[in-house]
Amino acid sequence: MTATTSAAVELAHISVIYGNHAVLEDITFSVAAGQFVAIIGPNGAGKTTCLKVILGLIPPSSGTVRLFGLEPAETIKKRHAIGYVPQRSVLERNLPFSVMDVVLLGRVGAMGPLKWFSKKDRADAEKNLQRVELLDCADRPINELSGGQLQRAMIARALSCGDPKLLVLDEPTIGVDIPHQLGLYEVLVNLKKEMGLTILVVSHDLAMISNYADEMVCLNRTMHVHGNSCDVLHSHGVEAAYRCEFDRLFGAGKGGQPC
Repeated sequence: MTATTSAAVELAHISVIYGNHAVLEDITFSVAAGQFVAIIGPNGAGKTTCLKVILGLIPPSSGTVRLFGLEPAETIKKRHAIGYVPQRSVLERNLPFSVMDVVLLGRVGAMGPLKWFSKKDRADAEKNLQRVELLDCADRPINELSGGQLQRAMIARALSCGDPKLLVLDEPTIGVDIPHQLGLYEVLVNLKKEMGLTILVVSHDLAMISNYADEMVCLNRTMHVHGNSCDVLHSHGVEAAYRCEFDRLFGAGKGGQPC
């Protein structure tokens, strides 16, 4: 995909409203090409909704979205430029396939009708498994992998969609132990360097992700703070975002009402 702007992702005044409930309100931020950016915030903050707006899976109620300078309708035609790893489900565990089979499934969307996997497809899948340090597991059944290994396989599948410039992951470390979380983030940092990828990760784990992300965007329905990870982690904006979650639970917002 040819970029028409230095920003990989641009959101301008995005709101998402379901009925009378505002999930997101007036969200504006951009992600520079080649950056590793985390979207953080408490549970129910709208992080996954924001991600789905970026991917064009949910239309915003208002505002504009651009990926590499293109509108979502245009990026749909170029999905091979975006690799997406959704939240884990039991589906991956139940697939009767090998790790290699699952990674090759990432090629399906980029292939024409009635075509089968070529030698190049398999070579690319092997290369992507090597990138995520999982090539030695290529022939293992997918249901024998640990949680951390499974997530690496899903990343390799996302990379195999074509020639992605943007890799998007939704809570990739859920159910993954700390040593494997560290390894997973190291893999993402290496992919950013090796492939020049822009990486966008939704995470609830502030302390862990702040060690790897170049920038963090903190949401809790509204935009609270966006900037350098260290600065964001120690900002009043993060404190306010998580305080709002506490206030909603205990009714301690302005004037005695939840935030």
